[in-house]
Amino acid sequence: MQKEEQFRANWYAAAVVLAYECACGVDIAQVSVLVKPIERTYGIGDTEFAAIAVSSLYLGRTVLYYAGGVLADTYNRRNVLLASGILWTLAALSVTFAAHSWQLFASRLLSGIALSLGGASIFHILVDSFSRSRRSIAISLFGVGVQVGLGLGLALCGGIVAVADRIGPLVVPGIGRVLPWQLCFVFVAALGVAVCCLLFTIREPTRLEVRHAHDKPNVLESLRTFFWYSRRHGLLWAIFLPANYAFVGGVIVAIQTWQPTFAARVYHVPVGTAAAILGTLIAVTLSAGRLVGGAVAQTLVNRGNADLLPRTFAYFPAAALVFTIAYPLAPSYPLSLGLMTVALLSAGIVAAFQVNAIQDTVPNEVRGQILGFFSIVDFISSLIGSALVAYISDRFFGGGAGLRYSLAIVGATCSAGAAIAFLFCVRPYQAARRDLDPDATARFGGRAEQAALTLPS
Repeated sequence: MQKEEQFRANWYAAAVVLAYECACGVDIAQVSVLVKPIERTYGIGDTEFAAIAVSSLYLGRTVLYYAGGVLADTYNRRNVLLASGILWTLAALSVTFAAHSWQLFASRLLSGIALSLGGASIFHILVDSFSRSRRSIAISLFGVGVQVGLGLGLALCGGIVAVADRIGPLVVPGIGRVLPWQLCFVFVAALGVAVCCLLFTIREPTRLEVRHAHDKPNVLESLRTFFWYSRRHGLLWAIFLPANYAFVGGVIVAIQTWQPTFAARVYHVPVGTAAAILGTLIAVTLSAGRLVGGAVAQTLVNRGNADLLPRTFAYFPAAALVFTIAYPLAPSYPLSLGLMTVALLSAGIVAAFQVNAIQDTVPNEVRGQILGFFSIVDFISSLIGSALVAYISDRFFGGGAGLRYSLAIVGATCSAGAAIAFLFCVRPYQAARRDLDPDATARFGGRAEQAALTLPS
């Protein structure tokens, strides 16, 4: 009975952190629907919009993500995530004060900083809530909440803006004049309050697969283990991270940022309609991709073939190459959506492999710090998918409908680059996995290698 109760508690904790992710996804996605009103409010163009409203959030995520990883590696993950949620809620509400473009930039930067503090804790909680035999599928859910939130943000924000436009600007005591598009962030702040209340109801899970012998983790030991791990396996992540996030930036970020505007300019589909359709596609395809990727990874692990997993990394960016070129150049909107769906599905599968790579090759006490470095490359990917797409469109194709060519160029380059780079990850991945998995170590080197892999005291 106790085991069954623990099983239920683990899945409840997973559901709560996914709800938190979902609310964060709404915040990330909704600016894609607000391109026109934000540009009109501050008198800016596409490139400035990408820098102020989109890249600013990803920049904020790079500032303290590593610090959030250290906190997750050493302290109560639930409390770290709760503090992150409270700060993020306040940041969303602060957008209502943004009378100038630099104030909007500051608010979005603060939102990114808040998200950076809690990102690693979400991963930690999911990983430590399940045994290895069930973990790959369970942690493939890491990010599914964000994808669902992206879909909801795109689908709901258009309706919220339509209602807000009918209401018109409001004068709120203590805040001042609130524009209709800013009410979307009031909605996000309300979601933040709700998920923070839910976080109070979950418990801190027991840490699993800790390499050091200390009863309680501490910052010094965590940093020491991180430097030890980096010396042995830094090459894996030096290749894997840029490859993965270049693909993400060239496909997912580009689509979620520009597709509604692209659909309006090229196919003359209303932005609200395009956003609602895109929201549904993102929620379904990226979530399905993560689940498919998690199922593939779990099957390989359970059958003792986990060393084959890194060989599959390159398949999906390579398969997506044709679709990332074709969808923005398609002659009709329905065909473009169909081609884009395949590209998104491939990106979702690669995202699941990325999460599995962490739990499969990284010791528990440094997983948060590895995730911290993700944020730096994630920021670069956001620049690729938002600012670079806008710059190429404005600089070489005159803006407007030129988005279609810049989307094709960026998507194709990132897909091809990721496929090639992933091929170089196979051997480093297998070596890192043998270090972490005692059974694999025994198969590939016996006692002598095991002694060499032991962390010095």
